Parts: sequence; structure tokens; C-alpha cells
Amino acid sequence: MNREAKEIRLRMMKSAYESDLAEYTEKGRISGLGWHCAIYYVEFLGRSRKAIEQLEEELKEENA
Repeated sequence: MNREAKEIRLRMMKSAYESDLAEYTEKGRISGLGWHCAIYYVEFLGRSRKAIEQLEEELKEENA
């Protein structure tokens, strides 16, 4: 994946993460997932954050 595509993907991932986190904070669930288990939501958010961090690291390495 080229750098520009990674930057676009990162922005989309961050936007989705922030939206999901806000919904979970406000409603205690994430409607787009269709599950009703708090542990699953927390795990989903954690994996999303980790994926964002990995992509950020890849972009930093490409800048170096």
C-alpha cells in the first residue's frame, strides 16, 4: 500500500474509532457491531486502537 493510501486509511480508522468510542461511552454499546456484550466492545475498541498505532508506526518508519 502506498503512503497516501495509508494516510487515508489512518484518517478513516481514527474517525471510526472516535465515533465508536463516543457511542460506547454514551450508550454502552456500539450499534454497528450487533453484539450486546460489553467485554466484546472493549476488546473491539482495543484492537482498533492497536491497528491505528501500528499504522502510525509504519508511517513514522517510512518518514525516517
